[in-house]
Amino acid sequence: MSTVDSDLVPPAKLPVWQTVKAGYGETTRNFGAFLTAAAVPFALSVTLAAIMAEAPERRSLTLLRSLLEIMIIAVFEVAWYRHLLLKSPETRPRLLPRPGRRLVPYLGYAWLLGAASFPALIAMEPFAEGPGSALQIAIVIVLVGAALYLNIRFTFAFIWIAVDESGRLGDSWRRTKGNGLRLLAALALIAMLILGVLLVGIFLLEFVFPDTMIMTRLGTTDADSGLHWVSLTSGQALTYLLYGVGCAAFVQALRSLGGWTGDQREILERFD
Repeated sequence: MSTVDSDLVPPAKLPVWQTVKAGYGETTRNFGAFLTAAAVPFALSVTLAAIMAEAPERRSLTLLRSLLEIMIIAVFEVAWYRHLLLKSPETRPRLLPRPGRRLVPYLGYAWLLGAASFPALIAMEPFAEGPGSALQIAIVIVLVGAALYLNIRFTFAFIWIAVDESGRLGDSWRRTKGNGLRLLAALALIAMLILGVLLVGIFLLEFVFPDTMIMTRLGTTDADSGLHWVSLTSGQALTYLLYGVGCAAFVQALRSLGGWTGDQREILERFD
């Protein structure tokens, strides 16, 4: 049975907590490879965030930043997915990324699905002038949730592209049938655990060094302050940790739902 065949088999129910644990476990066991895969993209993301922090508030610049961020993250994810699934010397991440020709379709799909978040971004614009109404907040929540759901249902396509398999968006939609909310729950738990660690760390610093007033100063520091750069770099580090653990969890989900039965050696001989 091929990687994306078996539509006649009833969809399995994804074990949410097991998927979350596998995401953290795989990232921990392969932490050196994770750091290597993330090193250059992380540096580029920090640079982009620093440049765009001083840019004027324009929709065109927001769009440009989103497109560039997606491209940078795609380079990381291709290397990370290949390592997680193929586990060979040939696919171990290198400091200088080599995504190869697979980056083009990967990036195309990523930009396409990234467009699903544009309605939410447009709906958020009034909040820049002040608190929105309950209806506006509800609309934003629905739009963000819908964009996340679509991206999660199509996420297996990115894994297949990264390892040169044939599955695409329609195959991913069928493979994740009945498990979209479970995948969303797994990703939410991963994000909550990372955010929880961050908040605990900040509160501990506030408790040990009460005069620093970190919580108060985080949103008011200028670009020349040390705390601004600590905040910017830490934010990007947590973002990459979320992407790393999330990708590892999606790989586990692909295995759990029977979407990965490819012959690793044959794939490597064909494409590497």
